[in-house]
Amino acid sequence: MIREDLVQELHDAGHDVRFAANGKVGLDLVNSFQPELILSDYLMPVMSGEELLRSVRQESERFNRIPFVFLSANTKLPAGGDEHGPGTTVYLRKPVDFDELMTTIDSLLGQGVHIRS
Repeated sequence: MIREDLVQELHDAGHDVRFAANGKVGLDLVNSFQPELILSDYLMPVMSGEELLRSVRQESERFNRIPFVFLSANTKLPAGGDEHGPGTTVYLRKPVDFDELMTTIDSLLGQGVHIRS
């Protein structure tokens, strides 16, 4: 339900949104659609967000700069930047503050990445 709300809010904000039910489906989606940003739950079935990040970074050099935004209810989130490549990784706590999420996405996309129409 949270995913559906986020997809709708992001779509309403003008973003071209694709979604996956788990990390493995997400990885397949990344390979078929060049995303400009990946928003992922940190804990997912089949493949965790951390495994997704590692797989995306190892998949192809063209994916190294895609920013990741992880959402997690875990109070102890990894500190620091992305240890899996030069792309930026941001961790946000659940429940999701939509204003904070949009500010984060806008900031990451403003770093040379543009929204698809």
